[in-house]
Amino acid sequence: MAYKPYEIQKQAHQAFLIDNKKRGVLYWSRRTGKTLWSVQQLMWSCMLNQGPHHIVFKEYQQAETVSWNQYLHLIPKEIIKETNKSTLTVTFHHFTGKVKFPWGEVELKPDLEKPSASIRLLGSDKADSHRGGESFGMIFDEYQDQDRYGWDFVYQPMLLTTDGWACFMGTAKDK
Repeated sequence: MAYKPYEIQKQAHQAFLIDNKKRGVLYWSRRTGKTLWSVQQLMWSCMLNQGPHHIVFKEYQQAETVSWNQYLHLIPKEIIKETNKSTLTVTFHHFTGKVKFPWGEVELKPDLEKPSASIRLLGSDKADSHRGGESFGMIFDEYQDQDRYGWDFVYQPMLLTTDGWACFMGTAKDK
């Protein structure tokens, strides 16, 4: 399935990947394509920034039982080096060569001495167990339902050494 972003999705990709914005809030209605946007955003960020990336859900159980299956099939198999269901991690092959992005072609030259890029799904209810890591990009899914403790004391510090970005997504509930 080819990803064809809506205009609002294009604007969000541009903000983080081209304009180098470090924080953003996406408060999109249902059926706007938040999951597709998230997967594409993280894959493109992994291509451009070798290292760990994360999606943070309210609960680890949600990341494991619902989101792992929802996200995994959207990633092209040929770019996956390995998957680890026990840590909810997708590790990519090193991205190398010319890659066409919607904004133009980019020559990717990985550092083969470093681990390749990865996406890991986390639950903010287990935030304390994530201390000490680093991340080049994080998406907080339904952040309005999460405890701010995770961002303030665990996840924000993970972005400091990488100068990484964070996107806070949410869906309007009720009226």
